[in-house]
Amino acid sequence: MAKKPTLSTIASGYASNTTLNSNFEALRNAFDNTLSLDGSTPNAMGADLDLNGNNLIGATGLTVNGTDYLADVTAAKAAALAAQAAAELAETNAETSETNASSSQTASASSATAASSSATAAQTAETNAELAETGVAASAATATTKANTATTKASEASASATNAATSESNAATSATSSASSATASETAKTASEAAKDAALAALDSFDDRYLGQKAANPALDNDGNALVAGALYFNTTDDTMKVYDGSVWLAAYASLSGALIAASNLSDVTDVAASRTNLGLGTAATTASSAYATAAQGTLAASATQPADLGTAAATAATDYATAAQGATADSALQPTGNGSGLTSLTSANLVGALPAIAGSSLTSLTSANLTGALPAIDGSSLTGIPNSSKDVAILFLRATETAAKRLNMVDGIVDSFKTTTDVIANADLTFSSGTVSTRSGAVSPNNMTNNTSPAPYVASSSYGSDAWKAFDGSGTFAAGSSSLPWTVTVDMGAAVTTTQYTVGCQLSTSNYYWKAWTFQGSNNGTTFTTINSQSGKTAAFWTGQTPTAQLATFTVASSTYRYYRWNVTQLGASGLQAIVGTLGVLLADATLPQSMESVSFSTATAPTTARLGVQATGTFTVNTDLKGYVSRDGGVTFTQATLVHVETLEDGTHYFEDTATDVSSQPTGTDMRYKIEFAGAALTSVDAALLQWS
Repeated sequence: MAKKPTLSTIASGYASNTTLNSNFEALRNAFDNTLSLDGSTPNAMGADLDLNGNNLIGATGLTVNGTDYLADVTAAKAAALAAQAAAELAETNAETSETNASSSQTASASSATAASSSATAAQTAETNAELAETGVAASAATATTKANTATTKASEASASATNAATSESNAATSATSSASSATASETAKTASEAAKDAALAALDSFDDRYLGQKAANPALDNDGNALVAGALYFNTTDDTMKVYDGSVWLAAYASLSGALIAASNLSDVTDVAASRTNLGLGTAATTASSAYATAAQGTLAASATQPADLGTAAATAATDYATAAQGATADSALQPTGNGSGLTSLTSANLVGALPAIAGSSLTSLTSANLTGALPAIDGSSLTGIPNSSKDVAILFLRATETAAKRLNMVDGIVDSFKTTTDVIANADLTFSSGTVSTRSGAVSPNNMTNNTSPAPYVASSSYGSDAWKAFDGSGTFAAGSSSLPWTVTVDMGAAVTTTQYTVGCQLSTSNYYWKAWTFQGSNNGTTFTTINSQSGKTAAFWTGQTPTAQLATFTVASSTYRYYRWNVTQLGASGLQAIVGTLGVLLADATLPQSMESVSFSTATAPTTARLGVQATGTFTVNTDLKGYVSRDGGVTFTQATLVHVETLEDGTHYFEDTATDVSSQPTGTDMRYKIEFAGAALTSVDAALLQWS
């Protein structure tokens, strides 16, 4: 495109050379000002390009100062279209939210309006962008601004959509709250109905028990149901409240009309004289005390109270009664003193109140039949002729517990003769027998059982029969077995003990009963057993050839330590016959010293600080070396050794030792007293009793 040149018109001919050259120069200048179509000779613009209202078409780019505004306009158009789509989606979501949440209708509508406005703005931006595409650089800049605005509006539309979703969530929450309120309301309704039912039931129950006013005894309650015991009604005929006892109607209360009032002291009786006669008071009740004879009143003794008038003497002083010096009549009067021989034909009903103090020397010719009931309480000062030393009291209690064959309680203490093992803790290395305790020595043990659980701690059992204990009673009796094999006999020692041999017997002399094969087993839980020794092929000749005792064989085994020992019989010597076990037991080695016998706990009211320990023992030994005593106040956690001193050798040859003041104040505070006696030397034979006191 070139600026139109100005040319001189040549009217005719060639005119002048100057004119032609001037026209050609003008054309050349015009061509120099022409835009190149193929771009081979582009020219720089020296002024504005005015399209004069026409379009610029077919351009692939519109670059101004290095910026392709046509590409920017195209991108702005795409962004505007995307914003429009997002706005339309936001509008749709807002409308959905409006439908789902009626309580958020206004907010959703606002969001929809905002989204619609954003869509309109985006559409406007698109139009402006299209105009800018056909415009110049300024229009392109405006389109970019509009595109930014469209992007902003799209963001606002997205925010509106988010707000709409939030409104929807709030609406759902409100719906849930409403449902919860409805549930609570229903629960309250149910509770109210239950309360109503309870109130009606209570009213009905009350109506069944108080029937109101009636002229006669009703046979049914107000509902026509059977009467219940305790029902009440007011009888309008005789003006009384009545109660039903389950079978008949009774007056609910008694009238006090005509009753004697306690506070009136008999002043409200109708006839005093008749009352006195009815009570058998005679004339003494109305006779002045001055009318009774005394030692100085001579003839007045004639009017003294006579034996026949004993019923009237309740309120008469002893000084008002006559004596033998007051005349013949007075001889038969009640005397202030006398002896028991004059009290004949008296019943216990006539002897009330306390007896006067009398000396024991006056109680002669009394038979045991005349001495019944309990003696009154007396203090120690009245017990004369009895030794009052603490050792004698202790020995007295030792003898008492032996006689009672059980533990006895003292004031703040106990004494035990070990006739039972109830109050001591089991120790399988100690032997309890007839009230003596000693360390276990090499002998068959247990060998003194009297049933399957006595003496403690032993427990015998068998897979056949209930007399397993007879195998351990030491008397040669036998525990029944079974021909159904295998069968077992077991002994629980109460604690783990060590064995190196065992003994088995048979019964060939009276029956052909003997074991031919078995295993000797041990266990520490009573369930899982380990075989210690196995025997087989034991014939009748084997048993009869045993020495020193025929039919009694001892088997040596490797040293084994178990709580439970079991014999598992697998073959019998006489087919089809029951096998019987005889003098079966564990032959134990001597117990390892020291061994302790510890008592159970004895509760005290407060924590003691001092203890007294007494021990009765048999044998020749060194006290506090072979025999030791200990005391605890915290249930056996802490023990303090007592210093035992020989007090006395008793008539049966046993010795009594004691420490009267063992200090336990340094032990942890406690109220569970225990004693412990330690067998520390082989010289000690046995312990026969123990005494424990505290303060």
